[in-house]
Amino acid sequence: MTTVQFVFLFILVLVIMIFLFPKVLYIITAIYYFFQGSSKQENKKKSPQFSLGDFKEFQDKKIMLGKNK
Repeated sequence: MTTVQFVFLFILVLVIMIFLFPKVLYIITAIYYFFQGSSKQENKKKSPQFSLGDFKEFQDKKIMLGKNK
C-alpha cells in the first residue's frame, strides 16, 4: 500500500468515525485547542504584550489613511 492510499484511507476512516460518533469530533477539537493554547502560551513569553496604546496609535493611523483617500 502506498503512502497516498494510506493517507486517503486514514482520512476516509476519520470522516466515517466523525459521522458515526460526533463525540470523536469534540475530542479532536479539544486536543487541537489544547495544543494551540500551549503554543500560544510559549509565544506570549517570547513576544512583548500588545498594549492599548499601540492599538490607539494603529487606529489613528487607520483614520489618517482613510482621510488621505
